[in-house]
Amino acid sequence: MRAKITKRVVDGVEARDATYLIRDTDVKGFVLVLTPAGARSYAVDYRAGSGRGSPKKRRWIRRSAPKMPRRWRRLRNAWRRAWSSASGP
Repeated sequence: MRAKITKRVVDGVEARDATYLIRDTDVKGFVLVLTPAGARSYAVDYRAGSGRGSPKKRRWIRRSAPKMPRRWRRLRNAWRRAWSSASGP
């Protein structure tokens, strides 16, 4: 599912039978992960290297996070700037 990850979206999603992702439409790579137990976590998906042939990676911002997506989006943007200036995380 794709949506802008806001507090309203985080509050409104319910647990399903399997783990699923909600990908943010504004910030590329920002993901809300919802487990069957109802735990919500934020993560960043990125490619380690350049191009489509690079392996996909997931860096966890916060597991079992409180419902504050705006804060995690800012943190994710800061990480992205740091990663782009360096060789990678």
